[in-house]
Amino acid sequence: MPETDGGEVAARIQSDPALHRTPIVFLTALVTKDEARPGLSIHGHPFLAKPVSFADLIEGIEENLPQRAAS
Repeated sequence: MPETDGGEVAARIQSDPALHRTPIVFLTALVTKDEARPGLSIHGHPFLAKPVSFADLIEGIEENLPQRAAS
């Protein structure tokens, strides 16, 4: 994103009363799959390292989607 980064977008989402409970999962090229490890987050949010397969994307979303939204 040329004018802002994911952390800024996440901060805006969290500060908006209508959106603050929106789950966020980052997709990033700044961390490789080899550098990624369980529990690592970006601005407190989970992330998936690019390139990411469709199956890994779905799994990452399902793992990080709050239970209230999944039911």
